[in-house]
Amino acid sequence: MSLVARGLSVRYGARPALHSIDLDLLPGQLVALLGPNGSGKSTLLRSIAGLLPHEGVVTLAGEPRHSQRIGYMPQDTSATAALTVMETVLLGRVERLRWRVSDEEIAAVASVLRRLGIEALASRGLRELSGGQRQLVFLAQALVAEPSVLLLDEPISALDLRHQLEVMETVSALTRERGLVTLVVLHDLNAATRHADRLLLMREGRLHMQDSAESGLSLRDVEAVFDIEAELLSGQRVGQVIAPWRSRPRLISS
Repeated sequence: MSLVARGLSVRYGARPALHSIDLDLLPGQLVALLGPNGSGKSTLLRSIAGLLPHEGVVTLAGEPRHSQRIGYMPQDTSATAALTVMETVLLGRVERLRWRVSDEEIAAVASVLRRLGIEALASRGLRELSGGQRQLVFLAQALVAEPSVLLLDEPISALDLRHQLEVMETVSALTRERGLVTLVVLHDLNAATRHADRLLLMREGRLHMQDSAESGLSLRDVEAVFDIEAELLSGQRVGQVIAPWRSRPRLISS
């Protein structure tokens, strides 16, 4: 089930945030969305999810998008609700829930928690968890809905190195197993080139580059978009490695 966006544009008041974005996302592919802060990455995800007013159209398999088919994990996973992990993840299946939660629903949640390695947290309250643990809980909430489209906004930003690898490996595997359209916002360029099938690079609300991960990221694109200087290294096991080494000096007008 492919996802197509045409002419996707968003304004915050008088300020344009997205400039006529065109996208074709294919099932079974993990696509990494990269770019500096304020480049429009989160706005693009929320627009595709139908959470922001926008110009342009988004279709799934040629039909208007349906919220039940889209699993969305926001960047902000802070939580104030007095819910347990089990209750929070169950909300991902809210369209299927009845007055009594069935054994089938409980089993579906338990399966996702187990796959993410957080089944031991099921009875814990959200307020008791670390930022990284909450990220895993809200990822579980997005996955348990069994969506056709998975939109993840910085799902590994608060995780330690082992959990970063585990989450990206799990998301990549589920994308292929279930034929998902998966779009993930990442700040780690090397994680993106290692785990993604395609790379999208954004700057100032526009797509600067779209390419396959096999082609990698060019130093010219990275330095231009992030306003840094970097080196391109080669690792025996991990392939291309981008090593930023300094920011470009800013010109200060008098």
